[in-house]
Amino acid sequence: RRLPPTYPSDALRRGIEGWVEPIFTVTLNGAVEDVEVRNASPAEVFDDAAIRAVRSWRCEPVVRNGRIVPQRAMVRLRFAEGE
Repeated sequence: RRLPPTYPSDALRRGIEGWVEPIFTVTLNGAVEDVEVRNASPAEVFDDAAIRAVRSWRCEPVVRNGRIVPQRAMVRLRFAEGE
């Protein structure tokens, strides 16, 4: 389950677009933990929105060699008007 991030109203009003690359851990039960921003452009404009969104996600747990294991992951979230 991946809910999209909420576009920050100040950035939307000012026409600012960009992206954020959060890294995080998918736990044994598919929850998301240890979210941090690896990279973003522009810096710090969309970070909080991206972190809040990713923390709400639920993922399919990772199975390796028949066992469920925690896994680090990264995504790029794009913030653009009309998306």
